[in-house]
Amino acid sequence: MNREFDNFKSFKTFAWLTMLPGEVTTGTEYFEDTIYKEYKIKRTERRLIIEKIYDMWKEHLQQIENLQLKLF
Repeated sequence: MNREFDNFKSFKTFAWLTMLPGEVTTGTEYFEDTIYKEYKIKRTERRLIIEKIYDMWKEHLQQIENLQLKLF
């Protein structure tokens, strides 16, 4: 099921309404053919648990910090 959403809130609302309790799925956030974030979504009986699997900006910052540490 491939769907595109404008914002994260509409994505969460769609997941809440279409998923059954106990179901697990993944979702990705794209911008110009680049994956920015990847989420693991699990629906429980009364709430939606969202776990961030991949964050491009966080990895990029860690790489920059490693480069700066090697300079000194």
